[in-house]
Amino acid sequence: MLQNTQPVDINKIISRLPHRYPFLMIDRIISMRNDVNGMHVKAIKNVTNNDSVIPAGSNLSTVFPAVLIIESMAQATIFLAQHILGETHSDEVYYFAAINRARFYHAVYPGDQLYLDVSFIRKRGRIIQLAGVATVLDKRVCTATFMCVRA
Repeated sequence: MLQNTQPVDINKIISRLPHRYPFLMIDRIISMRNDVNGMHVKAIKNVTNNDSVIPAGSNLSTVFPAVLIIESMAQATIFLAQHILGETHSDEVYYFAAINRARFYHAVYPGDQLYLDVSFIRKRGRIIQLAGVATVLDKRVCTATFMCVRA
């Protein structure tokens, strides 16, 4: 099934996600694996002062928007969903049916490296449920659960 994989670079990410700059919120997939704790995907989002959502000329105390942390985790879930439900055909796409229990603990600033860890919870037909945790320097900044459907 899902094996430990080599890191996935930005070119492969672009080939598998419909998002493009400035809406692509993942810079690298570090690993996808199936272990005793279940199936996981780990990804990185580098938050920079050049991100289009951070006003030009702002100082380093400008906060990265919380909704984009959720979007980063949601984009990482697509990689895990593709392993569980399969890759989409030309007339299919993945939709998010729900984002639940989103909690924000700390702010994220330009210069931070946002680590995204998404894990599989359960599958029912074409719907899967996943849980995500975003961290910066091993400090939890956001958690949420997602429901994703292939249609």
